[in-house]
Amino acid sequence: MKNRLLAFPVLAILAACGGEATEQAVTTEEPQDYAAGANAATPTNTAAGTNAAGASADRAAVAALADYYETHFNMGHGSMVAGKFAENGLSWTGNGGMAFGREAIGAALTAQIEATSPTIDLTQDEILLFGDYAVTRGTFSLTGTLDGAAIENTGNYMSVSSRGEDGTWRIEGGVSNFDSEGQPTTPSEAAVMPAGEGAELLADGVGYYVTHMNMGHGSMVAERYTPDAVAMMSGAPPLMGRAAVEGRLNELAEAGVKMEITPWSAMELDADHVTGIGTY
Repeated sequence: MKNRLLAFPVLAILAACGGEATEQAVTTEEPQDYAAGANAATPTNTAAGTNAAGASADRAAVAALADYYETHFNMGHGSMVAGKFAENGLSWTGNGGMAFGREAIGAALTAQIEATSPTIDLTQDEILLFGDYAVTRGTFSLTGTLDGAAIENTGNYMSVSSRGEDGTWRIEGGVSNFDSEGQPTTPSEAAVMPAGEGAELLADGVGYYVTHMNMGHGSMVAERYTPDAVAMMSGAPPLMGRAAVEGRLNELAEAGVKMEITPWSAMELDADHVTGIGTY
């Protein structure tokens, strides 16, 4: 069975409420040393045949994407940030903003910069390498001014990057959420998405998740997480490890939460891993 790397932004709620956060869950295979702290950016999975020097170079190239994003976003260069996305890249943010395609992402970033003069600080906590793909997770803080009032957002993010035929790494997609309730939100728009591809790759995992959460079986759902899984759920800092995830899922089950999850698109990272995105 393939391991799943899942991200489910709340498109339906975002469109209705204009500011609910997203939820992400990241699963990894090997034990990780979370005590190492932020910016470790150490992959816990590299594709077979990748030597140490190559992995180190790839890791540095992927880490540089976030550094570039932070630098040029803070300089007000929205179109330059968008230039690091793939042509059909996706950006889905905690304030409800969703843009598809490099041009739309650039326009959305430019509008945000013009509206709030924001400054962002990105912390990369982990980079996972899968040959020509990489998954990054981390945290962010963003400050700015909206209508004369100071605003601040903090939260989690996950991105998927790919290496093109020219050897250049670009961002395929990124999602983020807020790590606490009641954060102020900036004006945003959600794009009309084209038809997705590969959602069937997530069907079994999503079906199990929904069925057992709706039956109140939080512990059974948690069993599908690896022992060292990381879950970045809305309104809270990352949950580290299966035990922490199980505790949160049982809280939701006991509260009578019912779920519906709709995968939109997914792709294989390698023979053992899949990444996907959708709504819940």
